[in-house]
Amino acid sequence: AGAKYISSKISDSASTLAYDAGALYKTGPLSFSLAAVNMGQGLKFIAVRDSLPFTLYLYRACRAYRSER
Repeated sequence: AGAKYISSKISDSASTLAYDAGALYKTGPLSFSLAAVNMGQGLKFIAVRDSLPFTLYLYRACRAYRSER
């Protein structure tokens, strides 16, 4: 999880906080992860609020072999 401060200036300025969060699940040779990026209210310029580009990532991985050490 993490937080970031975002600011922008065109003719007027705006700022907001955005959050990222993720989770990892492992089962045998498979791993799955989920990440949510840019969760927040968005930037408000004068009277218009522009949303942040919220993105949801889902990844999977498979361990091809297991080393014997």
